[in-house]
Amino acid sequence: MAFDPGTITKLIEIGTKLYSLANGLFNGESGDPLQPIIDELIEIRQDIAELGRDLMSALEEATDDIIENQHLEKLVELGTAHAAISAYLRTYPELPDPAVENDGNYRDARNFTQQARDFFERNNDEDEPNPGEPDLFFMPTYVTAMNFRIEFITGLHQSWFDYGDDREDIDFPAEIQRGINRLADYIDAIRAAISQSFRITVTQEVIEQQGLNRPFGTRCAVIIREFRSEVFRDSKFVPLGGDVEAAMSELRNRANEERNRLFQERQTQVLSQYELILERWNGLLQQNTLFYK
Repeated sequence: MAFDPGTITKLIEIGTKLYSLANGLFNGESGDPLQPIIDELIEIRQDIAELGRDLMSALEEATDDIIENQHLEKLVELGTAHAAISAYLRTYPELPDPAVENDGNYRDARNFTQQARDFFERNNDEDEPNPGEPDLFFMPTYVTAMNFRIEFITGLHQSWFDYGDDREDIDFPAEIQRGINRLADYIDAIRAAISQSFRITVTQEVIEQQGLNRPFGTRCAVIIREFRSEVFRDSKFVPLGGDVEAAMSELRNRANEERNRLFQERQTQVLSQYELILERWNGLLQQNTLFYK
């Protein structure tokens, strides 16, 4: 599995939007203050769905139209859930504790965020490449849904970190921890895909003396390609009788060093926002020591 440049660009762009939402949640924002970010996410919902297709295309799987339509439907429902959260907060400007669970807006926010999270919390089937692991097709929409779910959890519950200790039917800290674990799995899968996007090719070409048709040396070369684009090339001429293997070994070492540098650079570029989201989600639990008692 390897990523083409278009998929990489889309991963970065959408990751930036999702991080803006996660960062706002971490800083205690909820409801209307997040609306500009929500509007942007709703506007790019087609891009989010397309990124899912691109990720699954990297796994060489087919996409079912019904799943795509459900994808968009659930993303729209998340916008409805956010509107319900905003309406609940306007109804109760001084957040009640415990939450008013029979309020219509509360129920809409709870149900839509839970249904979307459950829908996108998909694993690969037994006949797919990595059975039991999170399906990359659902990665961008799962992160989106989990951000909205966290807005519901932390925005409408003053003591959300107590849910799970005092309630048998709800465990908000465990929900967030499950989201953390799943996002970490996604990041690992993307990191592996980025690694496989860089390919090293080595060549040897015998050079003949012009007009004499006899060899007088060998040109050794290494090429690194990211997907189909050449990103690095190095070569060395070895005179006739010279140590070709030593020259090839030197070039391979240079190529491996350059490949590692390129991989780290690309990994930082693509994954930095998702790793920051993971950090924000972890921060929600770490700032509430009851979870770690």
